[in-house]
Amino acid sequence: MKQAFRDYPVRGYTIIERNGLRIGIFGLLGKDAAEDASFARPITFSDPVEAARKTVKILKEREKVDLVVCLSHSGTNPDKAHSEDEKLAAAVPGIDVIVSGHTHTILQSPIRAGKTLIVSAGSYGTWLGVLDLKVGKSCKIEVTGYRLRKIDTSVPEDRNIARTIDGFRSLVEERYLSHFGYRFSQVLAFQPFNGQTIEETYTKPGETGLGNLVTDAYRYAVGEAEGRRRHIDAAVDVLGCIRSSLFKGDIRVSDVFQTTSLGPVQYGYCGNTIIVVYLTGRDLKNLLEVHTSIAPSKKDALLSVSGIRFSYNPNRMPFDRVTSVEIEGADHRFRPLENERRYSVAINSYLANLIDFVGKKSFGILQITPRDEAGNAVSARDESRLTVMRNGEPLREWIALAEYLSSFPEKNGIPTMPKRYAKPEGRIVAEASWNPVKLIARGNWITIIAAVLIVVAVILVVEFVHKRFRQGDHK
Repeated sequence: MKQAFRDYPVRGYTIIERNGLRIGIFGLLGKDAAEDASFARPITFSDPVEAARKTVKILKEREKVDLVVCLSHSGTNPDKAHSEDEKLAAAVPGIDVIVSGHTHTILQSPIRAGKTLIVSAGSYGTWLGVLDLKVGKSCKIEVTGYRLRKIDTSVPEDRNIARTIDGFRSLVEERYLSHFGYRFSQVLAFQPFNGQTIEETYTKPGETGLGNLVTDAYRYAVGEAEGRRRHIDAAVDVLGCIRSSLFKGDIRVSDVFQTTSLGPVQYGYCGNTIIVVYLTGRDLKNLLEVHTSIAPSKKDALLSVSGIRFSYNPNRMPFDRVTSVEIEGADHRFRPLENERRYSVAINSYLANLIDFVGKKSFGILQITPRDEAGNAVSARDESRLTVMRNGEPLREWIALAEYLSSFPEKNGIPTMPKRYAKPEGRIVAEASWNPVKLIARGNWITIIAAVLIVVAVILVVEFVHKRFRQGDHK
């Protein structure tokens, strides 16, 4: 890996000169993004603030740059406590501009943190951010303009870039897709509606028709691959693994891959594989609590589910907000979750490698122990034997989605997506309530301790007030 970094090469920074200005540019990976990099092992990441300080010192003192720009995969957040790039700006004031990524934030105007400007243009190339700066003789920086330009069909195509893309397309088809029997522009199905965009999902988080489609595809494809050997009770995915929307019209192989494109090279080809683990009802509830208590501050952790219906009360204590869970049986009837029963759950390899992360993010409260079909505890190192195989190949999530789309009933000679995937259908329901009974009913130890503390506090206040009244009467 070190040799590859040298050969590519990967540099610690680069210098460009424009109109007599020396501009130093360096990249940075934030702590939250590093935690998300589940396949990075055995690579480790240094502290981003310390790395930035060292690089800025070199750029300022050795390279004598006039402007320091940080391309940061750390992100901003309305909650200042979780806004890594704002923390970076405060800790490393020598950075002039931070171009912020990772959190997919669309900043309509720059954030000024001290003397540092922070800009962000969303995700997936939807917007082009343009920042105009005026740099004075003493390197004083003045913002003269900032705008976001929507990238859509109104933007003329660049012929040279289009020609390059066409060249890559033939390579992808020849060296990758042909192995699975697909072509780049092959039509798999027709979608008669426009669904919610990924951008909208991050601004208005919750259940989505697209997430339902993807997780339903997991269960369908596992069943097909295994000849219906076992019933898959549920499937779970996270929003961060769904990378693109599907729009009205023909859905092609390239669209499907773009939607579920995450995953490293495994078993010779890239893409997340699908594995099946067994979770007790208690563990499954803990996994669903990710949606209620971790995702509000980390939206890419929002869940999509299949074979599950659950409700939660966002006003309850964190990590104890799920109030009811039902699981779909082989007869397609939903029944209440049983705490000690083991359920088969299809997930992708990315989520499988992050299950330990759930415990870390919940301060050890949400403990989850994945098991194999025999009931033995498993970990990430057991992934290969838990991976679902299809025709002698590991089943990849994009293949699962492609197969599921192709299975839909035909209309006018083409498989057509059912309209139930146009919008949420009640798999995840938020039921906000301040009713005291609903706040503590069937609560775990967190809720019980909180309730006891509140009761004790109320008793102490009542005793204090009563004592003061008695003292007043005595006088």
